[in-house]
Amino acid sequence: MSQLRITPLNISCSIVLAWLLWRICFEVIAWKWIVYSLILIVMMVITDLVFRFFLMKMKRIWFIECGFILFTVLLVWLMS
Repeated sequence: MSQLRITPLNISCSIVLAWLLWRICFEVIAWKWIVYSLILIVMMVITDLVFRFFLMKMKRIWFIECGFILFTVLLVWLMS
């Protein structure tokens, strides 16, 4: 079995999934937010796989993924 590598995208994906499950279990949440959250989770998993494939040998993948997360958050914040 290949070695499991924990990256910032894995951590942020698990945080979003935990938030989504918490909201579903303990609050009334609109289906729109459930779908948006699931799309976000799928996008983060695919992006993590793409980064791992293209940057396989790079040791500083944490910096690149943190930069990607910050860029995405900034972009979404500017669009809203």
